[in-house]
Amino acid sequence: MRDPEFQRDGCPTDRTLNTIVRWRADTPGFLEFCRQAMNLHYGTWEIFEEEGCQVHKVATGGWSDNETVIGAMTRNYAKWATHWRMSRRGGYYEFEERLPKG
Repeated sequence: MRDPEFQRDGCPTDRTLNTIVRWRADTPGFLEFCRQAMNLHYGTWEIFEEEGCQVHKVATGGWSDNETVIGAMTRNYAKWATHWRMSRRGGYYEFEERLPKG
């Protein structure tokens, strides 16, 4: 799947969530796909560069379907282990992605 799919009400489909869970460790674009799967009318996803990596600051906005995207991300153990940086109560997460050297 190249782009996330949504139901009529704007919720990500099960196929989209399963794509996140099964995303291969060696396939780039994971965080971007997850960002596109979020409903940014309710939450936020901001990207900053910091010391050789991109930092993704995410707030779910309390929207349950944004929480399901985060839940799918947590079930992809390889990607969660390499990208998760921190989380705080209230639906706030930070992820990082190393930038290529050079």
